[in-house]
Amino acid sequence: MNDNLQLHIICTQIPPDTWRGEPAHRFGLQDKKGILDDGVKQLDGTRRFDCEVTPRLNGDDVDFSGPHVQGTKGSRFLYLSWAYDAGGWVKRIKIPLAGITTEQILSGKPLEAIIEARDAVATTKPIYGWKTV
Repeated sequence: MNDNLQLHIICTQIPPDTWRGEPAHRFGLQDKKGILDDGVKQLDGTRRFDCEVTPRLNGDDVDFSGPHVQGTKGSRFLYLSWAYDAGGWVKRIKIPLAGITTEQILSGKPLEAIIEARDAVATTKPIYGWKTV
């Protein structure tokens, strides 16, 4: 199976515009080249980020690839990254893809994850897991 799977990440809290006195307006879904997708601000104040991943099924094993997929086989993830205006990362949040099930992939329906970005660093699991929408 090599059909793309649409993912929606809803971030409930966007970081402030400064960090330790330095301007840090850049926040988004990071691709492999380090480019940030700003997402779309929602009416409720959250921000939505959309991307496609390509799942590869091999029996019960699932692996993912795509422009936004980071990490190594068995531990793939997406990054929501916050950066200084002048360059360099303030923080990066790993959103693991491991919670996506074979059943969800085979459904072909988009999946959504709700993330709280507060002061998160490292790995942050979706609040309710990956849900079919």
